[in-house]
Parts: sequence; C-alpha cells; structure tokens
Amino acid sequence: MTREEELRIHRCCIAPTRPEELCCSEAAARRMLEEELRRAVGDGFRTFLTGMSRGVGIWAGQIILGLRGTNLDVRLVAVSPFRGVEETWSPLWQRQYYHIIRWADAVRYISPEFDYEVFRRRNEWMIDRSNLVIALDRRPNDAIRYARSCGAEVRNLAEQFG
Repeated sequence: MTREEELRIHRCCIAPTRPEELCCSEAAARRMLEEELRRAVGDGFRTFLTGMSRGVGIWAGQIILGLRGTNLDVRLVAVSPFRGVEETWSPLWQRQYYHIIRWADAVRYISPEFDYEVFRRRNEWMIDRSNLVIALDRRPNDAIRYARSCGAEVRNLAEQFG
C-alpha cells in the first residue's frame, strides 16, 4: 500500500451543495451534517476536505474547526475551486469563507482562475483523496456517481427525505 493509499483511508470529503439546492431547512442540514461529521470522527476519519462552497462546504468547514477544538487529531483542508470564487458572494458568506481559509490546516486552489470545468475538477480532486464522501444532495449528481465509481463510501444524508 502506498503512502497516499494509507492517508486516503482516514480522509473524508464533503460534497458541496449550495443552500438553494438543499432538501431541507438550513437548520436541519447543519444538524445532520454535524452528526455525520462526528460519526466520521468516531469511525476513525481524521482529515476532512471541504470544497468551500456556499452552504454545505462552508458549514462543514465551520463544524470541523469546532471539532478540531476538542480533538487535536482532526485536520481541515479547504479546497477552493479557484482564487476569487468568493468575490461575488454576500459579505456574510465572504467572512465565513475567509475565516475557514485562515484557520484550515491546508488550503488548496484547484485553478488560479475560473473555467467551466473547475468545479468538477475540484470535486474529483477531493474524492480521489478520500475514502468517505458525505453529501447532502437530493439528486444523484456527478460527484456522487464519481465517488461510487472510485469505490468511496457515500453517505448521502438527503436520501432520508426521499
């Protein structure tokens, strides 16, 4: 087993879902996400990759930073699609984004600028390095299909909503 394969065993990524695509309220989504992230830590996952999207990506980063306060083994990698992705967001989302970027253990930018494939490449980069994918998407999307094709475990929390 290579070093990368060993590291992948204990890595989890959170598939990005924007607030307007949620299957439930923000409060319910955050609660389910926190429960699932705590479960993942209990299952031995130590490094968490978040795609830094508005909604689930930002919330996951906030939750993981909170968990890191009680478990020093937990690491956060902020995986942003490109530099400046947040520039068109509201000031509130921007503040949350910058806070996570500042306190993450590592930050990775997939591209220096926007292109039409950058979000797909960001998702695949995270999935290729993870053994578990946590999602909150009401429809099977490309990221979920890709994760399953790579043999990653997918826990799609939205499936309980039908």
